[in-house]
Amino acid sequence: MMKKTVISLATAAALATAAQAATYEYPQLYKDPKVMGMGGANVALGGGFSSVFSNPAGLSKIPVEYGWEIEIINTTLSINENIMDFISDLDDATDVADTNHDGSTDDEENEAVNNVLSEYAGENNHLDWSYLLSLSKKFEKVGFGIGALGFTSLDMRTHQGFGADGLLEMNSLSGAGVIIGASYDYRSPVLKFGSKSIELNDFAVGVSAKMIQYTSVEASITAADVVANSDDLADYLEEEYKEEGTSTVLDLGLQYNLVPNLWGGKLIGGTSFLNIGGVGTDDAVEVPMTWNVGLGYLKRIEGKAFFNQFRVGLDYIDILKAYDQDESSMKRMRMGVDVNVWDGWLSTVALQAGLYQGYPSFGADVRIAMFKLAYANYAEEVGAYAGHDEDRRQMVNITFGW
Repeated sequence: MMKKTVISLATAAALATAAQAATYEYPQLYKDPKVMGMGGANVALGGGFSSVFSNPAGLSKIPVEYGWEIEIINTTLSINENIMDFISDLDDATDVADTNHDGSTDDEENEAVNNVLSEYAGENNHLDWSYLLSLSKKFEKVGFGIGALGFTSLDMRTHQGFGADGLLEMNSLSGAGVIIGASYDYRSPVLKFGSKSIELNDFAVGVSAKMIQYTSVEASITAADVVANSDDLADYLEEEYKEEGTSTVLDLGLQYNLVPNLWGGKLIGGTSFLNIGGVGTDDAVEVPMTWNVGLGYLKRIEGKAFFNQFRVGLDYIDILKAYDQDESSMKRMRMGVDVNVWDGWLSTVALQAGLYQGYPSFGADVRIAMFKLAYANYAEEVGAYAGHDEDRRQMVNITFGW
């Protein structure tokens, strides 16, 4: 018994020196796979209901000819490279006594869990899932959308062995809510100053509101906690660490046609204030209010089926550095391109590529009638600055709607 306990403690001690710091990821309510494929840049672009998560003025870019857009299934799963192996190995470790059938003790389970945590020392294990049901339409000058959002995000990372930080750090944010947004187009407005007047280029303003009921868990647990509560770990975390509440936040946005005719397209500037009031509290995983700016280039060629639309975006988010995880500027940069390879009545194929937080991203989406399948591959920076700790993720989305 004593020998096994010493081995377990030695494993934990080794882990304590190998583990890295906590995750510095910026919490978000929703990530659109098309946007993530093109590096996360969407402040000056938009074009669908998910614009409310980057700039509600982007509702103005929904094509009028699309009519009512209804998505009754829109679900997304995102995982990093080692989450499934980590969960499986940890589950096997907590079942060691049952599988051995040789009178194994909690000390052996402790050792098995410590070995798994040591193997994954310093690696983040990420999984998130979301659904977004929506109804939207662009009228002559007004864009409108209403939707229901559900989401859950989980990060698990081996951490400091001894002391208050424990062996395994877990951060989770989940919730559900209702979102409503609208935009309005101003066509060649004229400003008058006495006898003088200035004609402005077209621009759009947008506003949206989100009411989110959230649940947050921030926990640092030991191997002993995992073993002692292996049968009801979720209940243990809920009782000891869960924070929950409801937040109602407002979003404001503007998109301005800087150059209405540039190589047959438009150069657009955008700015947005998202999640005014913040989702969550200081005691929970918080999604703060951010001020964001972006440049976008949009070109659409009517009457063509191949390569009929090009979108290019460059964003800088969180100018005021409301994300207090760090002050890295590169982590706040997004840039990318989206191209319609084929665009027909019953099908569409689009490709995306970009740089997200300094890391390359790419994606693709295919629509056949009312079904759409989208894929994105990107890397989240979970360290304190760009280039510190890359966490590459794969995202798959299935949508049914019209």
